[in-house]
Amino acid sequence: MANTVSSTINSTSACATSLNEGNKPATAPVLFLGDFSDPDSYPVRYAMALGRTMKTTVEFEYLPDAAACLPGRLDRGGLSKHSDMPLARVYDNLQLDDLMHSLELVVAKFRPAILVLGTSSDTGTARVVLASFARKVALKTGFPTLLVGPSNELVLKRAGRWEKILAATDFTPQATEGLLRAHELAGAHLIALHCVPKTEKNEAHRLLERLRMLAPFNESHTVPVQHFVPTGNAAEQIVSVAKQTKPDLIVLGSPISSRENTTDGESVICSVVKEVQCPVLLMSPQAWTPAGTEAAEASL
Repeated sequence: MANTVSSTINSTSACATSLNEGNKPATAPVLFLGDFSDPDSYPVRYAMALGRTMKTTVEFEYLPDAAACLPGRLDRGGLSKHSDMPLARVYDNLQLDDLMHSLELVVAKFRPAILVLGTSSDTGTARVVLASFARKVALKTGFPTLLVGPSNELVLKRAGRWEKILAATDFTPQATEGLLRAHELAGAHLIALHCVPKTEKNEAHRLLERLRMLAPFNESHTVPVQHFVPTGNAAEQIVSVAKQTKPDLIVLGSPISSRENTTDGESVICSVVKEVQCPVLLMSPQAWTPAGTEAAEASL
């Protein structure tokens, strides 16, 4: 990648399920995209912890931190007078098309198990910038993309050993894949959620049954599952359930075509990442084909 710095660090520790074991070898690395100039920054430490859990290497490719890319920069008091500038323009100075092309080459080179993007800023605006860019990366590469911002040490210790996972699905292919993989990854507790628009609240019972079919709790799936089908705005409901249940990880479906992109302020992904403290994993169906997807959907 032109004008970037790269690095490789070996990580070994307890083994965990590979996020991409369906299509990638067990040694596929974790690929961190961000500012790794401070090895003590939370996103870097999280990527390293994830690498140790997965018993694989961590590859680093430099990108400016999301906060550093904001117009006028961030300070402790918030944004400068340029804070009303559309967030879609914050990476203009990085020549977004060229950057995406370079990222595609890097991803093709490493074939990672997962991409990790992070920001060291604890502001909601920096998180939205991170989420907006991560959506583009997930759309372009088709790889699982993990968004990491500052959080607590307990969340860090559970990197790759996620005990409690919240997976939200709208029953699109990518969100369904995310739910199925979240069910496999959850160590102790899965929270499955589908939000029903107010105009469709009469469908809530049917949709709850569909959700139970996709994420069952039975002899074959022994991790306890809570099923939520609230009515209202999807982003607000996901954030509300996350604050109630305090998951180690949230799994969302990533966009699979540019037509799915909305403005940053309306994006469920951006809205959720802005408000929650745990990492958010964006899933895409082209990253793997987990067993059981077609069978589960066929039975509905």
